[in-house]
Amino acid sequence: MHAPAEAHLACGSCGAPLSGSFCSQCGEHAVHEGDLAVSHLTHEFLHEFTHVDGKIVRTLKALLFQPGKLTVEYWAGRRGQWIRPLRLYLVISALILVLASRAAGPLGMRVWVDQKHNYTVGTRPELKPGSAPVDAEFTHHVQSVYLWTRYVSLGFFAAAGLLAYRKRQRYFGAHLIFAMHFYSFEYVVSGLKERIWPEMNPSIPLGLGLVYLYVALRRVYGEGWFRTAAKCAWLYFVVLLAEMATMLPSLLVAIRIWGPE
Repeated sequence: MHAPAEAHLACGSCGAPLSGSFCSQCGEHAVHEGDLAVSHLTHEFLHEFTHVDGKIVRTLKALLFQPGKLTVEYWAGRRGQWIRPLRLYLVISALILVLASRAAGPLGMRVWVDQKHNYTVGTRPELKPGSAPVDAEFTHHVQSVYLWTRYVSLGFFAAAGLLAYRKRQRYFGAHLIFAMHFYSFEYVVSGLKERIWPEMNPSIPLGLGLVYLYVALRRVYGEGWFRTAAKCAWLYFVVLLAEMATMLPSLLVAIRIWGPE
């Protein structure tokens, strides 16, 4: 049986001497008498909840309404008040599985099949006569494969960004940060679109993504409007190609494993 925590002169995790509220070696919080009291736990819970909740709201607000700001803040080293890019990307991309049960990826790609079991992938709500959306179970299988291949699309986009802006930012990882922020926005748009208005003309969310990308590029890289517009068109074209290149193998694997005999 363990005794309640009392004040310690050494870190409970690494054993280093303590001279403040945190361990200088591993960052562990110093233990004090009363840490397990209900009053202290209540205060700690409220602090953590409001801190995390505030960070979520602040990050989502910047992501949705201030294109490129999260990337600028991360590059500048101001990271403590924002959700980290990878965590933001993983959480938001996972939400599409709930919000858009019949779509996958940041562009909301869907899969159709005709009576001859010919499959088609695209963003349009309707395709050629005789084809219909695949059932929810098969869509889930495609999504489950896509979860492993989606990073390829991120890598393509980051590589294209490095090619376009290599004189302004020479680190691939920096462009990968921008890619995660942009893709997170696209996931939000496609998820809400599929949830609220599934039959919306796909040109509307695609156009919104294009405008968002332009504003984000201007803020992050600071080039003139004409050069930014040209690079924006190039990068969004890369997004479309990368998503098709990611979705098609996902579909083929799903057909191979779970498709009709």
